Amino acid sequence: MIFDGKIIVSDMDGTLLDDEKKLSEKNINAIKYFVENGGKFSIASGRIQSRVLMYLEQIPVNLPIITINGMVLYDAKKREVIINDYLTGNPLALIKSVIEKYPDVGAEIFKDEDIYFVNSNKYIEKHVYDEGFNLVITDVDNVPYPWNKLLFATDRNFEKILSEEFSEYFSDICCVRSDAAYYDIMRKGVSKGSMLKKLCKHENIDIKNVIAVGDNMNDYEFLQCAGKAAAPISAHPEIRGIADIVLRDNNDSAIADLIERLV
Repeated sequence: MIFDGKIIVSDMDGTLLDDEKKLSEKNINAIKYFVENGGKFSIASGRIQSRVLMYLEQIPVNLPIITINGMVLYDAKKREVIINDYLTGNPLALIKSVIEKYPDVGAEIFKDEDIYFVNSNKYIEKHVYDEGFNLVITDVDNVPYPWNKLLFATDRNFEKILSEEFSEYFSDICCVRSDAAYYDIMRKGVSKGSMLKKLCKHENIDIKNVIAVGDNMNDYEFLQCAGKAAAPISAHPEIRGIADIVLRDNNDSAIADLIERLV
């Protein structure tokens, strides 16, 4: 079959999806053709499982998916968690301190299959709208431990603020920018890239055969550790800079463009 031995693992937002968070018919048809003809396809996303699975009704995946930016490896067919990682340190104190000092900053907590909204702003409202959530504000003290990740949403240069003003909380966690206004707080050493390595080990795949596709800084290690890196032309400049293949932009069916090049 023409795609035997070909493996694509794709980011979703800004890569597989267009700016309206939709799958194009070109991408849907190309992925179906790729899988039907021997290819292996999966997803690596910052989203929780349910917000990835809603798209898998339209496209086939035949490998486990990576969710919550590498904190979870999930078998979409069996609906089972394979690996689940959590924040260490004191994320509760961090989120309280941030909200107290910067009450305009939006904040979310990712916990397994749930997202808890603990402080809202226009960026949180957009996230809620884009992914079809109900915006219910939860007191941070009522969110059950352990947590997979935190998300701060702001137009401030928040990575710099966190490193300078909240450094005491970052001995075993780190910050990665996942979109223009979104800052993900992860456990150090955990990323889409680290989970891609675990996915390959779990499935007995040579990572050199993987083409990783992404668009933002939370995809950096993910693209670096794969055999080949691809990025839409609309990707962050640093991501385009490490890409072996630069594709059409995400509003012009970038994944279909990649698959067409593999024929």
